[in-house]
Amino acid sequence: EVADLYRDWHPRVASVIDATDPDEITRHDVYDRPLAQRWVSGRVAVVGDAAHAMTPALGQGGAQALEDAVALARHLVSEQPAGATLLAFERDRKRRASSVAWLSRTSARLGQLGGRMARVRNAVARATPSRLFEAGFTLPF
Repeated sequence: EVADLYRDWHPRVASVIDATDPDEITRHDVYDRPLAQRWVSGRVAVVGDAAHAMTPALGQGGAQALEDAVALARHLVSEQPAGATLLAFERDRKRRASSVAWLSRTSARLGQLGGRMARVRNAVARATPSRLFEAGFTLPF
């Protein structure tokens, strides 16, 4: 079943699938959800997936959680009251994390296209110079 799903992919993908023991293949469904509108309530803040879960398309979920931790630590050393400190943390992180989540979601949707749209996507990808194609996967911030 896995080999059938990836038959149109690069031949190396097929060779990896063929070399894998079928008992070692697992399935993990991916579900998307909207970003939390509020990350802070009083003296409580959520971080990482609780605030901004994202699809694994760009591999940024863990990295964004680490960025949250660093930003939160920087804010917690301030002299401001806890509520104001947490709101400042939310303001600082929300734009970037939301942008990364949007890019990840968009990348996932493009990767799941089928039929004619998949052929168009693949043709555009092949026609795009490598440097520009790779730049599309580099976060600009």
